[in-house]
Amino acid sequence: MPADNTGSTSSNSPVISIGNIRGLGGCDYGSFRMSNEFLGWKNKKTNSVYQYKCNDISEGEWIKLSYNNNRLHLKFNESKDNLIVFFDGFPDRNIAEITQHFQKYFNIKLGTRKLATKGWNWGEFKLENSNLFFDIDKKYAFNINTNNINQLNVQIKTDIAIELKNDENKQNTNEDVLSEIRFYYPHENDENQNFQDLKNNLLEKVNIGDSKSECIASLSNIPLLVPRGRYEIEMYSKTFKLHGKSYDFTVQYSNINKMLLVPKTNSNQYILIFSLNNKIKQGQTEYPFILIQLSNDDDMDLDINASEEDIQNYKLEKTLTGKAYDVVTRLFTALAKKNAIIPGDYRTAKNEHGITCSYRAASGQLYPLNKYFLFVVKPVILISFDDIVTLSFQRTGNINQHRFFSLIIKHKRGISYEYTNIDKSEYAPLLEFLKSKNLNIQDDANVSEKKTDFDDDDDDLSESDEEDYVAEEEDEEDDNDDDDEYDDEDDDK
Repeated sequence: MPADNTGSTSSNSPVISIGNIRGLGGCDYGSFRMSNEFLGWKNKKTNSVYQYKCNDISEGEWIKLSYNNNRLHLKFNESKDNLIVFFDGFPDRNIAEITQHFQKYFNIKLGTRKLATKGWNWGEFKLENSNLFFDIDKKYAFNINTNNINQLNVQIKTDIAIELKNDENKQNTNEDVLSEIRFYYPHENDENQNFQDLKNNLLEKVNIGDSKSECIASLSNIPLLVPRGRYEIEMYSKTFKLHGKSYDFTVQYSNINKMLLVPKTNSNQYILIFSLNNKIKQGQTEYPFILIQLSNDDDMDLDINASEEDIQNYKLEKTLTGKAYDVVTRLFTALAKKNAIIPGDYRTAKNEHGITCSYRAASGQLYPLNKYFLFVVKPVILISFDDIVTLSFQRTGNINQHRFFSLIIKHKRGISYEYTNIDKSEYAPLLEFLKSKNLNIQDDANVSEKKTDFDDDDDDLSESDEEDYVAEEEDEEDDNDDDDEYDDEDDDK
């Protein structure tokens, strides 16, 4: 850790340089420098440089953090989206020099403000430009930039939950990161309207507070498998909202990593699946996927509330007509600007797209897509073929009959997924499909010698590794290279 905490100036150039300063709310130390036009901070660990024009600074203040430890808190103007940055670790001896520099060259008078240290978890809020400030006993506690808000969950009248964006630069560090904060207003009185105004203002600030008049389409009483329940779905230009009996969710289309559409086995239902970059939360439960169940029997006529120009840009019609699963998928495809991945060439022994099987104690369907394995419904597992190390088969069931077998997928992350209770009639078509994809099948040289009825009683049966379930969220790939894409004109899936 550097010990240099002294400031240095030049008689010819008004430059101040101070080491051992933490920047931008992180734990890394670096050097803070100021001239008559710029100020900046260089991260000593990563060598990243952050520089700001002094003309963009609107005001600043000192906040006393602890003994001989001060924070320089700077607010920028509208040209910088009212950004707030701060630098920690200034000793008392540097305060006068920096304050005089701001006054002389930037024409900004640095004030002083006290930090709340009582430990209370209640106080007063104030939304100013793009920042939410929270004060305790009229002293500074913290502030949140609304540009860093990923999602707002407004469950009940007295609650608001704010999910914050994850800084990609901090994901590979051991640094603690604030990911969620909840505000609660316990009183049902006239002052509660101020809290409701805060909700509405935050929705507008984070650009997800679309008004009812801007709703492009609305779907009522739609069953969701994940998160489970019936929801009203409101679709806007940049987001869609799920309104349930107890919980509401707002999801930005940009948060959708992949979109898949698969038919349920032995059913007239389809499942529309969204793989999310950032999980949605319901209390302590996280959902990396959203699953919407849609009928193949019900017809739907859906009016689109948009201008003619927008309808043309979305490549939609004023009224969408067709089967429910087709209409909803076409609408999401247009608004999210992503093609839905559908099953490709594989068919089961019963000419279905999905294999009935079990994962641990849960039964479901395993879909061998052209570039993925998809298991639904609980838990939802999406595995890219590129992440598979090996595949292997094992016999299960009655030792004399061997009616069932297991498929074991070993992931490059060291996780093994074992899908059990697969009927032996599925072995031949599944093996042929996997070979066509050039996947690494364990003991592939002997696979062809194994009989599909698995009547060799001498083979040892081993159990797969019991790993904790980790939902696979694959990196974004070019949808044009994925499985067959959803065709608006083709209803025969």
